[in-house]
Amino acid sequence: MTTEDLWSTFADRLLAFVRSRVGAQEADDVVQKVFLRIHKALSRGDSPANAEAWVFKIARNAIIDHRRKAGSDRSEPLGDQDPPAPDDLQDDAVRDLSGCVRPMLHTLPKEQAEALRWNMDGMTQADAAKRAGISVSGMKTRVQRGRKQLADSMIACCVAELDARGVPVDWACDC
Repeated sequence: MTTEDLWSTFADRLLAFVRSRVGAQEADDVVQKVFLRIHKALSRGDSPANAEAWVFKIARNAIIDHRRKAGSDRSEPLGDQDPPAPDDLQDDAVRDLSGCVRPMLHTLPKEQAEALRWNMDGMTQADAAKRAGISVSGMKTRVQRGRKQLADSMIACCVAELDARGVPVDWACDC
């Protein structure tokens, strides 16, 4: 595996990923730093088992470094945006990971998938129970069973790095 191979495979997706987190003006610089880090790591003999997860983990770290530098470098204006809150990257990871969850709902039994969809959309379990025509206890059971099956599916195909509170800060899915 070479830097060029990784560039041809991931450059477009990586640029879109970085743009969504730092803005279009700075994305090219961050992506360039990512591939510089990749090239150095490959030169040292690092050989990742999962190239995609490895590339995007390097990208997340480069984004963190970029945000820290932007927040501490007083000589450069930050533009119209306020400095990112410390939990912004956690929010990004949770949002990205939740993008994997909805497609996985199709693997669940219809009733459980529906219960989880309603729950994810902010509906209370009492309202969901009325809508489904079952008891609140029955809805709670559907949600719990659905969450368990969904968690098992995610464990089977995703690797998440959690912070001390159990919130995902980095992840990679093969599904």
